[in-house]
Amino acid sequence: MKSALNAVKIMSPTEQKSIESDANPQKSADKSEDLTSPTRPSISRDFPYQLLGSGMELASYTLILGAGGYWIDGHWESSVPYFAITGALVGFTLGMYRLIVLATRQQKNN
Repeated sequence: MKSALNAVKIMSPTEQKSIESDANPQKSADKSEDLTSPTRPSISRDFPYQLLGSGMELASYTLILGAGGYWIDGHWESSVPYFAITGALVGFTLGMYRLIVLATRQQKNN
């Protein structure tokens, strides 16, 4: 019994993989083909919904800050809507920033 226990060898993961590839040459051939073939980047299933949410943020930031600027212009009885234009531009910039952050994060995950 003692000799049977001594015969068991603990293998590292790389040793196990090399034994598996030697035992099944078809799998190792498939892996080499996978490495040389062009791969399509994987996109998570919820990514289109994240883009939809980011587009809604872009629109809402622009509208809310533009409306706030319009209200300030009306409150101060301004003849030129400087605050409305500025609010809309700041809102658009914030929305684009959020969209770029989301796209960059998704790119890093792939």
